[in-house]
Amino acid sequence: MTRGQQAALLVACLAFAASGPAVGQAQDPSSPPPSPQAQAQPEVPKRLHVSASITSGLLIKKVQPLYPEKARKNGIKGIVDLDAEISKDGDVTHLSVISGDPLLAQAAIDAVRQWKYRPFLRNGQPMDVESAVRVAFTLAPKQAP
Repeated sequence: MTRGQQAALLVACLAFAASGPAVGQAQDPSSPPPSPQAQAQPEVPKRLHVSASITSGLLIKKVQPLYPEKARKNGIKGIVDLDAEISKDGDVTHLSVISGDPLLAQAAIDAVRQWKYRPFLRNGQPMDVESAVRVAFTLAPKQAP
C-alpha cells in the first residue's frame, strides 16, 4: 500500500468514526434520547394532489364560462385544462393554464374562480388540494332561418 493510499484510508476511517457511534455501541449518556415525534413520523403534506374525478364529486357550485365573443366569431371551440388549488374551505385559491386556446383560457379561469367545493377530508380533517379542472367550450349549430 502506498503512502497516498494509507493517508486516504486514514481520512476515511476518521470521517466514519466522527459520524457517530458504531453499531452496537451506546450513545453518549449525557445526550438526550430522540423524542418520539422526531422518530420516523411521516410528513403530512400541506396540499394533496387529488384526481379530477374525486374533486368533481365534491363540486357544489359550478359557474359556466362566458364564451368570448372573439372566439365565438372565429369559430374557436375546445377544451381548457387548468391546474386548480382548492382550499380546505372549498374555495378555488389559485389557477394556472395547462392547455387550451388562449382566447378561451381567461374565460375558463374567470368561471372556475367562482366554483365552490365541499372540503376534501383526510382522516376526518379538511385538507387543501390540487387537482386538474377541464372546461369545455362548444358552439351551438347555427339555426336555419
